[in-house]
Amino acid sequence: MALLLGYACLTALFAPAVWISVAEFRGQGAAGAAATTAQIVLLYALAIALLATPVTAYLLFAPFAVVFVALNFLNLAFYLLYRQSITDTILTEILRLNPTESREFIESVPPGYKAVAFGYGLVSLAALAYLLAEWPAAPDDGLVAAAVALITAAAAYAGGTFFALYPQKYVRQIGIIVSRTRALRRLKGDPGRADIEARAPASLSDEVFILVIGESVRPANLSLYGYGRETTPFLTSIADELVVFEDAVSASSTTHNALKYALTAATLDDDAPFFTRKTLLNATSRAGLHSTWISNQPRNIVFDLPYEVAGAEADHRVFLNNEPLHPPLDGDMLPLVFDTIEGARPAFVVVHMFGSHFRYEKRVDDASRRFTQDSSYVQDVRCRANIVDNYDNTILYLDGFLERIITRCRDRRLACVLGFLSDHGEVLFDNGRDLGHALVRPQRKEFEVPYFYWASPEFRRRHPRNPLLGIAARQSAPAETQYVFEDLAEIIGLSFGNLGEMRSNLKPRGDGPRRRRVLSQDRFFEFDRLET
Repeated sequence: MALLLGYACLTALFAPAVWISVAEFRGQGAAGAAATTAQIVLLYALAIALLATPVTAYLLFAPFAVVFVALNFLNLAFYLLYRQSITDTILTEILRLNPTESREFIESVPPGYKAVAFGYGLVSLAALAYLLAEWPAAPDDGLVAAAVALITAAAAYAGGTFFALYPQKYVRQIGIIVSRTRALRRLKGDPGRADIEARAPASLSDEVFILVIGESVRPANLSLYGYGRETTPFLTSIADELVVFEDAVSASSTTHNALKYALTAATLDDDAPFFTRKTLLNATSRAGLHSTWISNQPRNIVFDLPYEVAGAEADHRVFLNNEPLHPPLDGDMLPLVFDTIEGARPAFVVVHMFGSHFRYEKRVDDASRRFTQDSSYVQDVRCRANIVDNYDNTILYLDGFLERIITRCRDRRLACVLGFLSDHGEVLFDNGRDLGHALVRPQRKEFEVPYFYWASPEFRRRHPRNPLLGIAARQSAPAETQYVFEDLAEIIGLSFGNLGEMRSNLKPRGDGPRRRRVLSQDRFFEFDRLET
């Protein structure tokens, strides 16, 4: 009876992992069935081997089980929400200890899902206590189980499924994350990573170039792009002063990868320049512009990200978001922006917003809660109308944010160009299933982004032949924000001594239209073939 109860306790421990593995390999035929069967055998055999003696039970099985239960707890809540296990992107968020996003994710989980996850946690810990106290020690059975576990693991590894299954896939993912972080930290101080030999035109004197980077902004919800609601009244009112790319896509559905390409000469076809050459901040600084990085993105306690490498190359850096439990609003950056654009010039300023990142109601002030005051939603398709209302409030707030910068540039008669792009887009239960970005099943809405420029009257007067002013106000041709580096280089007039020929969204391509690729979960996809 004790042994039977012991197996029941093991089943309680392993149930979420088995369920998720079966669900994720469903539809893969015999190969999927073989992979999940091998995983079940491996989990039970490993547990029996570690429980064979009191020493291995307490020193090896207990720590393994505690970590396993914690992973199951997180994955259970995540799978109930998204019908997928935790992705490498979410795992990065957990491991780099970003408390703002972690807390807001927990707040958004429906109470019923939390109850299931916590219920599992309590049951599994009780099962672990029983196994440690009552499982009969059997060294001979342990040796047999260990042999079965080794053979099963070797077969799964040879078949290429070992690191695809949960939970061991996280071993591979953690290894990748740690490796990338070490590489990024080396890049920050790597003397072998070359400065960009950039020169600015002699005609520049006190011009200001501003790049505002939004977060999770999708063009489908901007009235500037035809949305039925008036979410961007200011931008729409100055539409004839803008150059708008109507069909722009981001390189990636995650901030760190999207900005890795947007702010450097690296492209999806050629990653090398990110590792061998510095970023746009370095290029503008070397060309004689005073470069500044102002960010309201949450700081990462453990792991560095590519855009933090870019920010570190600016002449002046300000990271505003140092209160993870009470993050500031993007509008709190405006005094810093105003001081910067009225300071040392010519200047290049990057303003990195927290923008429209979930949870949406936490990104706006009371004046921007036009579409709803109700922020009681959870991540459930039945809350979609309320979620969209709160999301639209963030777009209205963005419109007001840009209005204040543009108005200041006008009032001070600055020769200014302001560019705006979002790092990536956002899915708002458009298919009735998914919310957010960096999804396992990528969708176009994750990559579709707004991308536009505004030039002040003074800039237009001084530089009538600037490439930005020579193209149509509405650009319907496909654009890619992985070429923002090249676009801004053309607008500023930078020339380079150690970079080859580059593409740009501002000039027609001699090789005709090309298929746009995007990056999601470390895999490449053709954008036009993604789910709409």
